[in-house]
Amino acid sequence: VERVEAMSDVKTAVAGTIELEIAQKEQAIKKLRHDSATVVQNKKHSQKLELKNIGIKHKAEIKAVKKIQSLETKEKKKILKLELKQNKKGTPEVKAALKEKGKIEVKALKARQKSTVTKTKKAQVGQVKEVKKVQSKNFSEHKKVVKRESKGHEKTMKKDLKVLKKRKATLT
Repeated sequence: VERVEAMSDVKTAVAGTIELEIAQKEQAIKKLRHDSATVVQNKKHSQKLELKNIGIKHKAEIKAVKKIQSLETKEKKKILKLELKQNKKGTPEVKAALKEKGKIEVKALKARQKSTVTKTKKAQVGQVKEVKKVQSKNFSEHKKVVKRESKGHEKTMKKDLKVLKKRKATLT
């Protein structure tokens, strides 16, 4: 009778240990799924940051271009004023013609500058599109690899879980 009770106690202890292992395996499977999702989310987040940094860089580029253009316009206006000053003794028609020429030159300069800014912005949009395209492809590949690895680990864990459950079933 004592031997039967002792065997029963051993069976209970082993079953308890197996039960604990089963719970740990199930928890490990949940953690694996969560970790895989986190890895994918982190990739997405890093790509967003990359795009944000590109956007900041682009804004700085445009700002620098506009600043240079502003200085260029100021310089052009100074030159035109100087030209007008040098022709002080000229007739009112010459002065008017010089003023008109100055206005036209400044207008043309501003038009060229605007065109430069527009071209720069278009180039930047193209660059962002290209980066997004590459990111999308990289993200898809990354997601597939993470999923594949995760599924492989999960499959192994599930096999182990099945074995543990069979062992527990044979004890009871």
